[in-house]
Amino acid sequence: MDIGVGLWVILGCYLLLLIGIGIFGHLVSEKNSLGDHYLASSGLTGLTLFMTLFASNFSGYNMIGIPGDTYRIGYTSLMWIPGLVCICLGFLFLSSSLYRIGFIKNYLTPLEFIKDRYQSNILLLLVGINSLIPMLIYITAQCKAMGDIMEGLTSGVISGFWGSVGLGVVMLLYEILGGMRSIAITDVVQGSILLLGMVILLVSSVVEYGGLWYISQQIRDKSPQLTQVPDLRDSVSWLSFNFQLLFNPFYYHILQRFLASKSEHTIKRSVVILSFTPYIAGIAPITIGLIGLSLFDVSDQESDQIFSLVMSDLMSKGDIYYWIVCFIISSAVAAIMSTGDSGYN
Repeated sequence: MDIGVGLWVILGCYLLLLIGIGIFGHLVSEKNSLGDHYLASSGLTGLTLFMTLFASNFSGYNMIGIPGDTYRIGYTSLMWIPGLVCICLGFLFLSSSLYRIGFIKNYLTPLEFIKDRYQSNILLLLVGINSLIPMLIYITAQCKAMGDIMEGLTSGVISGFWGSVGLGVVMLLYEILGGMRSIAITDVVQGSILLLGMVILLVSSVVEYGGLWYISQQIRDKSPQLTQVPDLRDSVSWLSFNFQLLFNPFYYHILQRFLASKSEHTIKRSVVILSFTPYIAGIAPITIGLIGLSLFDVSDQESDQIFSLVMSDLMSKGDIYYWIVCFIISSAVAAIMSTGDSGYN
């Protein structure tokens, strides 16, 4: 994909802004306070909490992986929308109780609940290891995604390794400088870019590709099996997928955000608003996959390239779409970084 200098200008300004936020977080933080570094002094307000939950949950996979998934399985990929809503339901079940107990007993980390409740150092160690291993896998996946996207954007000039190192250093810098406060503010920026990028993508799909109805007609003519109603096996798989996502809140970085909230009411209000975002954050990447399905013929092994193929096609439709594609790609980078920095804290 020939992206020119426009994208690098946007990404450069974006990375400088993140570093600036880290410096700001350092200047306003309470020095030598673990509570301030890890929980932002339990001061996350409604908008900030909503955005940090949104940016932490909707990762680069939403923008890059789901389109490839849609290309392979067609409309069955709509399971992502109720699945993302199930994540929000899981938040509602767990968040208020954890916050209430954490506030009364002044917890700094979610693991303190295990220590306080069961009074067992062995159990604490086991739960700590069990929390650490998934987070390491989680962070590794985001670092690989950052490397892959930088390697793809530069056509291999910047290797995946150095791409992930460069963006990883930026994330470490603003996390070390400002802790949870800096991460939450950067999540507001990254979440806003991601949400706006998805809206722009949906509008562009209507203007340039005729909207979902026309795209569906093309898919029905080309691959009718991908537009059929799911059979019993697919339906059971769909339900199983949604059930698993109910337990997403047990990710350590999500629990940490509940403890950092300003109040129980703030959590409930943020999660209720968050429950509506899957109808944008789910439909937008599925739309990319459906556009790719209607336009291109690639193997299942190459289906992860669908995001890049659709962006290249959209870019060819005029100068205005060059900048639109630059912004959408920037939102994909923001999605990956916002998910990765959540694990760092």
